[in-house]
Amino acid sequence: MLKVSDTSSYKLDDQDKAKEYEGKRVAVFGTLDPNTNLIRVQKIEPVS
Repeated sequence: MLKVSDTSSYKLDDQDKAKEYEGKRVAVFGTLDPNTNLIRVQKIEPVS
């Protein structure tokens, strides 16, 4: 799950890739399916 704010979040199709960034600020690159609120992750990068 990618939490954008207290009221907005998105599901991620690759939870294993996202686990290493848990609790950190990241940039997620991928494609959003607006019908399911699912992001098909291409890559995740930490944000400084």
